[in-house]
Amino acid sequence: MAKKSFLLGLGLGLLLATLTLQLDFWKVQTDQQINAGEMTVEKLREEAKKFDYELKTKNEIQLEIEKAIEQYKNKQNSGQPQSNSQTKPTQQTSGNAANVTTTLNGTKKTPTSIKITIQKGWDATQVANYLHNSNVVKDKNALLKALVGISKTRQIAARSFFLEPNSDPKEVAQKITTGK
Repeated sequence: MAKKSFLLGLGLGLLLATLTLQLDFWKVQTDQQINAGEMTVEKLREEAKKFDYELKTKNEIQLEIEKAIEQYKNKQNSGQPQSNSQTKPTQQTSGNAANVTTTLNGTKKTPTSIKITIQKGWDATQVANYLHNSNVVKDKNALLKALVGISKTRQIAARSFFLEPNSDPKEVAQKITTGK
């Protein structure tokens, strides 16, 4: 009989504690909803400034975009020559890892260095093909041979490098395996 009374008291106590906590939780949630309803754009901006953010409305963003487009158009219109002049504009080709700039008369200018990024898990063949297609090396087979010889003792580093165009395959293999 004493055990039944104890268990009954324990159960009722747990039930009462659970109900009390649930009511408190509902009260806090209701207070937060009420306070959230009172939040204005100005209050949101003040809160955003505390965290070094700037809050803008949709209309403000749209106005900024329109101003930027207008400035861009004005810049483009003012930058065009009024008559046939001797200057030859350049045309930037896209999608090439070497960022080769081709002028209208057909000459090509190559940059002093090319940024390449070797992905984790690439094997020597993938790296050699990537560097050949990026104009870092002319002979991908020579690079592959150098990489296979070096990669037996070292791993190819998965990271970004700046390499010169048409570099020596042995030097490239050394740089991408040691990072130096």
